[in-house]
Amino acid sequence: MAYDSNGNATLAGFTFDEFDQLVVANGEAIFYDALGRRLQKGSTSYLYFGDEEAGAYEQGEPKELQVPGIAAPIAIEIDRQPYFPIADVQDTIRLLIDPATSAVCRENFCDPFGVNLSGAIPYAYAGKRYDSESGLVYFGKRYYHPVLGRWLTPDPIGPLDHSNLYQYVFNNPFRYRDPTGESVGGYLLGIGEIALGGTIMLGGLGLEIITFGGFTIGFAVTEAAGAALIGHGLSVALENAQDMKVPSISWKNTNPFDGPIGEEVFVGDSSGNIIPVPVDHQLEGTRDGRWIQVKDKDKKAVGIRKDWGHAPGPKHPNDPRSWEPHAHVPGVTNPDGTPWLPVFR
Repeated sequence: MAYDSNGNATLAGFTFDEFDQLVVANGEAIFYDALGRRLQKGSTSYLYFGDEEAGAYEQGEPKELQVPGIAAPIAIEIDRQPYFPIADVQDTIRLLIDPATSAVCRENFCDPFGVNLSGAIPYAYAGKRYDSESGLVYFGKRYYHPVLGRWLTPDPIGPLDHSNLYQYVFNNPFRYRDPTGESVGGYLLGIGEIALGGTIMLGGLGLEIITFGGFTIGFAVTEAAGAALIGHGLSVALENAQDMKVPSISWKNTNPFDGPIGEEVFVGDSSGNIIPVPVDHQLEGTRDGRWIQVKDKDKKAVGIRKDWGHAPGPKHPNDPRSWEPHAHVPGVTNPDGTPWLPVFR
């Protein structure tokens, strides 16, 4: 892959400006405001709630709206039709439900890194918008390329938390998040502002103790400036604390295919199916996800099993669903009592 002198990926159809902002994507012009928020792409304009995109409209008509949650939207409106989003453990939206009929209206079959995303469900991946025209996910500060599994531009803070400036959440989207594409930069900036504000306030306090008269006014101004800087720094640090994704060092086994694990993990396949593996449990099966069985430390089958398809069992000899990919969950059946639970293919 080729890069320009600032480290931006020079993919066909993409153009970056001197501020490392993507300004052209496959023939569509992109515009940003003074805060770096994307305001328009082609004929689509965007609305914001603070730094979080809240909706889009075209020619004055609302196209999409969202009610942002902690990690994923809690409500989405498309063409004036509201929906309830259903997200998985990764906070990727998998389904949109019609609140009036409880019917599934739209589905998302992307893998954990966002491959196979579509424009059917806006804000489906990590609560961010996927652009089907460009194939990119807009995170606010950077663009993520799901097929490549990496950012198009380098980490603004440099190799502070990883030597690869383009890696996405340590290649582990189940465990880590990067809500804006800034990594730990915003957090460190906030801590720096808090320290600088404290230094200013201490300097002002010394001035009042040593001097008298008019300098007291100077102290008050200095104190107010320092307090304001501390307040802003605290706000920035708290807002970006969720970007902190430095992995903890542990000697526990976290690969369930290698035996019982020391901490709970979630295993996903390329179809988007997520299988939780509790502490002291393990997996047996194929690592491509076609057949997986959760077992305890004594290798007794106790949890979810995913099958790619097999001949019907003696209890349901004529049920064709057994030949299709399905799952088995202890104690859970379909309304008709059959054990073939649906999965993403």
